[in-house]
Amino acid sequence: MTIMGKSRMGFCSKGLLWGFVICMFTLITYQSSNAQARLPQIPDSLKDWHLHFVGALNGNQAAYSNWSQGGVNSFALTGATLFQAMYREQQFGYQMDVNLKYGQAQLQGKGLRKTDDMIKFDNQVDLYMNNPLYSAFVLVSFQSQFDKGFKYHDNAPNEFISSFLSPAYIQEVAGYSYQPADFFKAKIGFSFKQTIVKDTVLSTRYGLKPNHYLKSESGIYLGLQFQKTILPNVTLSSGFDSFTSFLKKITSTDIAWNNELIGQINKFMSADLQFSLVYNDDVTKALQVKQVLGLGVNITIL
Repeated sequence: MTIMGKSRMGFCSKGLLWGFVICMFTLITYQSSNAQARLPQIPDSLKDWHLHFVGALNGNQAAYSNWSQGGVNSFALTGATLFQAMYREQQFGYQMDVNLKYGQAQLQGKGLRKTDDMIKFDNQVDLYMNNPLYSAFVLVSFQSQFDKGFKYHDNAPNEFISSFLSPAYIQEVAGYSYQPADFFKAKIGFSFKQTIVKDTVLSTRYGLKPNHYLKSESGIYLGLQFQKTILPNVTLSSGFDSFTSFLKKITSTDIAWNNELIGQINKFMSADLQFSLVYNDDVTKALQVKQVLGLGVNITIL
C-alpha cells in the first residue's frame, strides 16, 4: 500500500470517529434530562469534603471437555477501583478522581496474559460563574499502567510494548466548561501535554527521539462527558477527549473516546460493557479499539 493510501485510511478512520462522536453527542444532549444517573459534580450545597469509593471484581470463565465443536479453556479476572473526593466553598470547587484497573486471563496453552491495565488520576479546580451553566477550570491529569505489556505473535517472540511509566501522559489544561444538563458537560481550553517513556527502549514507539524519555507539547484540549440512565437499571457513561498540538496538522489530533454500559442486576452484582477508541499517530496510524465484557461484584465503601 502506498504512503498516500495509508494516510487516506488514517484520515478516513479518524473522520468516521469524529463524525460518529459528534452525531452521538448531538442526539443524546437533546434528550430529556429526567435521568437518574448524573455526571459527578460538586453541588453548591456541599459544605465539607464528600468522599466516594467503590471497588469492583469482574470475571469470566470457559471450560470444555470432549466438546465436539472445540474450544479453549480460559479464566479471566479484572479488579477496578474508583475513588472520588469533592470540596465546595461558595464559587470555588475541587474534585479528584482516581481510577485503577488491572486484569489477567489464563488461557490454556498460552499462560497468563494481561487483559486490562490503567492508572488514571484527575485533579480539577473550578471557579463557578454567576451563570451556573459556565465555569472556569484548571485540570491536571496523569495516566499510565502498572505492568509490562506485550504484542503476542504465533510464530515469533512476543514483542515488549509497554510498562510502568512507559508510556505515561501528564496533561495540564486551563479553560472553560459548559454544562447545559446534569448528564452532559463540554470543556475546552489551552493545554500542555508531556509524554514520558521511562524505558528508553520504547522511546521511538511513542513518538520520542531515540533514547529520550520526555516529550512536551502545547495545544488545544476538547472534552465531552455524558452519563445517563438510558433504560431501567442501565447506565451509559461516555467520555471524549482530544488534544490538538500547535506543532502538528489538525489531522494528527490525539483522540480518546471511552464508553461504559453498566447493567445493575442487584445491589452487589452488575454486568459491564466497555468500548474504547483511541487515535494517536505517534503510536500507530491505525485506530486502536478495546472492548471488554464482564460480570462482577461491586462494593461501595464510601
